[in-house]
Amino acid sequence: MVCALVIFCNFAAQSSEDNSFNITVKSNPTTGYHWELSDESYGVELVNHTFVSDNPALTGSGGADTFVFKVLQNAKDNYYAKIVLIAPDGSIVNSTDSNNLN
Repeated sequence: MVCALVIFCNFAAQSSEDNSFNITVKSNPTTGYHWELSDESYGVELVNHTFVSDNPALTGSGGADTFVFKVLQNAKDNYYAKIVLIAPDGSIVNSTDSNNLN
């Protein structure tokens, strides 16, 4: 498997030859903010979403959310995945997308 890794602010994206890729962002769900897949995404299937704490023994510890996507066969090079950071009031305060993949 050949992978490329891109770091952008608190964002990391990794792609592979098996038509899957992941987007990892810093996160702390205990603040009420959370990352989710945007309706603007197309040509991809979200196959997994996990949160891993930086310090599981510490209540309220931040960590990282990882979203794993598979590019749909009919999408070929025409796909787009966008995740958005949602504030407790429901507003979108940040986003990142698959255009950050190299």
